[in-house]
Amino acid sequence: MTKEIYFLFAVLGLVFGSFATVLTSRIFTGEGLWGRSICPKCKKKIFWFDNLPLLSFLLLGGKCRSCKKKISLRYPLIELTSLVFFLLIPISLNYCPPSGGAISCIFLKELGYFYYPLMIFLFLILLSTLVTDLERGVIPDIFVFLGVLVFILFYLGFDKVKIYDQLFAGFFSASFLMFLNLLTKGGGLGLGDVKLAILTGLILGFWQSVFWLMLSFILGAVAGLIIIISGKGNMKSKVPFGPFMIVSFLAVFLFNFNLISLVLR
Repeated sequence: MTKEIYFLFAVLGLVFGSFATVLTSRIFTGEGLWGRSICPKCKKKIFWFDNLPLLSFLLLGGKCRSCKKKISLRYPLIELTSLVFFLLIPISLNYCPPSGGAISCIFLKELGYFYYPLMIFLFLILLSTLVTDLERGVIPDIFVFLGVLVFILFYLGFDKVKIYDQLFAGFFSASFLMFLNLLTKGGGLGLGDVKLAILTGLILGFWQSVFWLMLSFILGAVAGLIIIISGKGNMKSKVPFGPFMIVSFLAVFLFNFNLISLVLR
């Protein structure tokens, strides 16, 4: 991958990260996505040159040009996270062998250049889901089911035979998490996590979904221990599970990460 490709995806990451900051807030307020941004404190419209992803925040010193009050760190943090997400796309392709490899490599082989818009769509969905789950403990249905629809159409267009296996994997993943949801009476996992598993299972397939679920629970357990040890929570503290599902998904989907091969090496 050339430096120009990395630069392109870095810019795309910042742009779509900026869009995600709007999407993840306005989706709950019912506001249109295309209206001008305003300062939430002084209510004045933000000029386009003060709305450049990350750059404007740095140039303004983290303060609104009009009222001089601090801009929430929410905006640069989401944009930075998006930057990292999008850079993973070209980075992961450096690890694609001539045949096989991670699922993302197989997608690239089947789709060619159409792989990139599909990944941009998927990563925007995952980023927005991560943000809403962290901030509100909610995974909007529109994110998940729009993703499911797009990937079902993908399989119908490129691999009609494989779609049955992928649908089974999505059903299996969601059913497993639904069982845990019922077992814990909703105390451990929410229905949003169950619905997200339909999408991730559909993309990963059965065995990769098994690895993905294992890694998700391990990351969740480690984070829970860190929270307890640091004194910022206890055994009854609720921690959104969606972010661990998403990070684990990226590890499996992009880098073919699985715990069994790691242990056997």
